[in-house]
Amino acid sequence: MIGIILAGGQSKRFGTDKATYHLPGYDASNVQLAVTKLLPYCNQVVVSANVKNQSVIRRQLRDHPAVKLVCDVPPYDQHGPLSGLVAVTSWHPEPTDYLLLAVDYPDLQTKSIAQLAAHPAAFVADDQHLHFTLAHFRTDHQTLCNWLRKGGNWRLGTFLIKKCYCQPLHLAAHQELCNLNYRTRKDQQ
Repeated sequence: MIGIILAGGQSKRFGTDKATYHLPGYDASNVQLAVTKLLPYCNQVVVSANVKNQSVIRRQLRDHPAVKLVCDVPPYDQHGPLSGLVAVTSWHPEPTDYLLLAVDYPDLQTKSIAQLAAHPAAFVADDQHLHFTLAHFRTDHQTLCNWLRKGGNWRLGTFLIKKCYCQPLHLAAHQELCNLNYRTRKDQQ
């Protein structure tokens, strides 16, 4: 299984790059935390970055030689999470099981990742939200590109449900599933 870390977002609401941000009280940046969480479950981890943060991410991950860094590829660039998936699958085009994690979940617990890794064709859900950027699915580069070329929309959830046949894996709603979209006052200190 290959781990995918989505780290290429623009972080507009957050105000600074979420992937490379080091939250107060944590021992690493968000992308470093995500890599550490996925490595025990994956043969390889691939970080999907953007042109603005790739050099910082490369420096932050220099101690992780098993991690590959990719960036969006035209004409599929700058379309959100599916752009990241296209970049990863262009590097590894064969049908593959992927374990997907966005950098937005610094509190995600290892036991939750283990549950997701044990459930193919699933995405995390709680009582209030569907967390499509926490998913386990199988796809390949050609399938994804065909989906996008034939009018499949660019929404990750639609692709996971309609093309990868993923089902929700319900986890209890805890702090670990809070998406890091905004910095709190504590984070800005």
